[in-house]
Amino acid sequence: MKILIFGGEASGKSAFAEDLALEMAQKEGLPLYYLATMDKNAGGDSEKRIEKHRKMREGKGFLTIERTKDLEKLEFPNEKGVILLEDIGNLVANELFTSKTSPASIDRHDQNTNYAVKTKIKSDALPAAALSASFSVYADSVARKIEGSIEAISEKNVHLIAVGNNVFEDDTKNYCTEVHIYLQTLSQVNNIYAQKCDMVKEIYFGIPIPVK
Repeated sequence: MKILIFGGEASGKSAFAEDLALEMAQKEGLPLYYLATMDKNAGGDSEKRIEKHRKMREGKGFLTIERTKDLEKLEFPNEKGVILLEDIGNLVANELFTSKTSPASIDRHDQNTNYAVKTKIKSDALPAAALSASFSVYADSVARKIEGSIEAISEKNVHLIAVGNNVFEDDTKNYCTEVHIYLQTLSQVNNIYAQKCDMVKEIYFGIPIPVK
């Protein structure tokens, strides 16, 4: 079973996803894996956020596996189980900003590009970005690579719960090119995966809202 739990910052999405993973593992007698994707060397408040999530899942029976990108190369213990992937936003940032082809290499021109249009997650277009003609192709290729790696680990386990990010509500007019590329790529990963999911829920102030 594939599940997407998404929401904004401090929405309660991580806590909800952890509880759901624990419930599914206990009900079916399956091992419980936590796939941590945040790069501890990313700077900013990354170390504090990692420690916060460690405390959240402490004593719940998770086996933590750290992997920042290229999930398809990950090997799991022999026994299939419930895997909680935390989170898609980190995967996108890791892939975009640590790869040989960085977003900075994309030339800037005038082209309207909308985030998450006609999808199950968001049905309304978000503000347009003035970006190059190669922008959408680049974002799409990265998004499909990431989603393919998520699909690969899903096939190695019984259930996969992925935590997604809703960071599309802010005014994006003054964002730099790299941020627009990040938002577009994240949106596409969220939505490609959502289309394959058996269940999609948005968490809003701790309240789960069924999307699919």
